[in-house]
Amino acid sequence: MHPVHFFKIVWASSCTASKWVNVLWPFVPVAMVMHWARPDQHLWIFILSYIAMVPSANLLGFAGQELARKLPKVFGVVLETTLGSLVEIILFMVLLKHYGNSGVGIIQAAILGSILANLLLCLGLCFFVGGIFREDQKFHEAVSETGSNLMLVAGSTYTFLTDKSLKPHRR
Repeated sequence: MHPVHFFKIVWASSCTASKWVNVLWPFVPVAMVMHWARPDQHLWIFILSYIAMVPSANLLGFAGQELARKLPKVFGVVLETTLGSLVEIILFMVLLKHYGNSGVGIIQAAILGSILANLLLCLGLCFFVGGIFREDQKFHEAVSETGSNLMLVAGSTYTFLTDKSLKPHRR
């Protein structure tokens, strides 16, 4: 694929913030070169790779949205959700490969953090911004009920998985 065509597609993102995230694309090849040129510089490789994940995840989300528009509604939503979580899935697989069972706690905390960020941060930010621009807001009660139930399940599950006194003891 030609680089000019690639950047035209990338710049056609859905919002202004998404377009400006694409300025970080040069970090992708720099992170790769740093990985092979200086393998002993773990901190710099991590920093560059972390920054390089931002435009990659942005492009993956954009591609998922475009693909979901062309598919039936339910299948499109499932595919878009899966592609949106692909970066986390890859990260979790790398953690399990390198750390084995000791990485499971990190993965559990990351999943809980992701759920809480999506439920609390995104929803709360929507309410806050909506409150700035509108005096009265209306929302469906099922949204509130579903969000609170998901938070309850996520918190309870995390507590059950991390609390040693709740787990059955083996003899």
